[in-house]
Amino acid sequence: MKILIPVDFSNASRNAAYYASEMTSGIDAEVFLLNMLFAEAIPHVAIVDTEGLADATVEATSQNCIQLIEELKEKNENLNFSFKSINDNSLSQMQMIEKSASDNGIDLIVIGEKGVSGIERMVFGSNAASLISDSNIPVITVPEHARFNGIKNLVYLSDLLNIEEELARLISFNKFLKAHIHILHTILPDSKENPKKDIVKDLLTRYKSSGISYQISLQNNLVDSMEEFIKTVKADLVVMFTHVTPFFEMTSHKSVMREIAFYSSIPVLSLKSKIQEEQIESVLNYLE
Repeated sequence: MKILIPVDFSNASRNAAYYASEMTSGIDAEVFLLNMLFAEAIPHVAIVDTEGLADATVEATSQNCIQLIEELKEKNENLNFSFKSINDNSLSQMQMIEKSASDNGIDLIVIGEKGVSGIERMVFGSNAASLISDSNIPVITVPEHARFNGIKNLVYLSDLLNIEEELARLISFNKFLKAHIHILHTILPDSKENPKKDIVKDLLTRYKSSGISYQISLQNNLVDSMEEFIKTVKADLVVMFTHVTPFFEMTSHKSVMREIAFYSSIPVLSLKSKIQEEQIESVLNYLE
């Protein structure tokens, strides 16, 4: 497994690196640390040698990466580490992360986030929100104060739209975690939704040996439902899938996903659901 960790050497990004290092203990994994530099952040004053200052910044970043790698090896000496600093003003942070992930064949991105104060307090700002919503590569967001204590229970937040495909992917991802999967489906108290009990029952029977349970929650607020259930099952990880929804629902859908990722008290794994052709057609027809 190849893991990409964007770092700015803040407490949040360092904690994400520690978390990933401990999470992959005992498996064959490579970790790539990515630091992004921006030339406009360097002051343009006549008496300052901006080129020399840029070189000094790159050197300081390299030293910070080397020091962080040495610390991480104390947690997991079997991991292979490498780092790269990118200074390209033609690319956004999101584009830099995507390019690095593509160039290195990354399987998982782990990124730190600060507290519960919203998107602006994210380590990499609103670009991290886009990463969660749009990345084709699984993304784990790690709260600044989260600590890795093993992953025994994970909560899969499901809207049941693509549960068969999503559960199959989650079970595959869970092979190295070996956690119990708790499927949580939240329904509004006055909803007339059919919770697809027959489909879920069939899936639970099919994957009986995988350690899966299913829970329906009647709540007005998805985040409140999640937090309550997390405490009940003592969850170590929340899992959610991003997928295409009709255009008029997109803003609400992304808002909920971001709220879950930024306000969760434990790490959140975001996976991209395979885009269904009929969903794409629905969006395109609406835009026309």
